[in-house]
This record gives sequence, C-alpha cells and structure tokens, in this order.
Amino acid sequence: SFRPVDKTNNILILNRKEVGKMSYLFNKYTNVIWAIARVWFGIDWMTHGIEKITKGFDSTGFLNGVLANEVSPEWYKAFIENVILPMSGFINFLIPVGELLVGLALILGFLTIPALVGSLLMNLNFLWAGVISSNPSYVAIAIILLLGWRGTQYYGLDTLVWKKVFKKKQMD
Repeated sequence: SFRPVDKTNNILILNRKEVGKMSYLFNKYTNVIWAIARVWFGIDWMTHGIEKITKGFDSTGFLNGVLANEVSPEWYKAFIENVILPMSGFINFLIPVGELLVGLALILGFLTIPALVGSLLMNLNFLWAGVISSNPSYVAIAIILLLGWRGTQYYGLDTLVWKKVFKKKQMD
C-alpha cells in the first residue's frame, strides 16, 4: 500500500487508487474503531438523556443564567430570551428526548450523520451559553466522527438500509 517514491528522501505516497478510496482510514479494521467510537459516544448521549428523563429536567434556571452571563454573545441572549424561554416547557421535553434519540441513533448506527449534527448543535449551544465543561471535547468528537462518516456508518443500520434502498432502485 505505501510505496517509496524517492529512496534518498525516504518519501512515501499512496497510489492514486488508494488515495481515492482512503483505504488507510476506511477499511474493515479501522471501521471497527470508527464504530466503537460512535457507539461509545452514543452511550454517553443516551445516558445523559435517560438521566434527565428519570430525574426530571428544568432548563429555566440555566436559561436565565445565560441571560445574566457576560460571556454569552448578545445575539444568543436575544435568541434565548425571545424564542427559547417562552417555550421552556417544550424545551424541557425536547432536550432529554433529543439526547436519548441522538444516543440511540449513534449506538445503532442509524441516521448517523443527522445524529452527529444534532450532537454538534447541542454542544455548540452550551458553548454559546458560556459553559465549557466537556463540551469542547464533544464538539471535537462529533466533528471527527462527521469527517470519518464513511467508517462511522459502515458497521451500523445505515449501511443495511442504504444497501436495500439502492438495491430496490436498481431493480425498478
């Protein structure tokens, strides 16, 4: 797979076919690593969602804290005050259920890309709210898994569903 081009400089390159397929990042061995990372991330999201559902969740105090926070951007404070706070009852339902669904989707490998985008958006909201915690790490993990979408989806329901969809379209 790796072939030296210039022995004096010890430069290694991949041939065109291998670069196009990115076989060093996406093969049956590395796809297992992508899947493990995706499932681990999903378990974490699901755990947070279940915890909020079982213990109860009220975002009102947090949202009012965002308004008092000096770090949050003004546009975000206006969004929280005018859009989110008036519908905080729905938000109190949406966040735990969203975390649970993101977690399940990542564990099953079904709708992986939308789940990762949802994960990214939820974590960006915490960052805009001025909360650091583990959110920058979660943003980085979501971006890495999105960049590795091919390997992230390979061992999951996405692959099975898309194979059926494309097989059916070819038959029509």
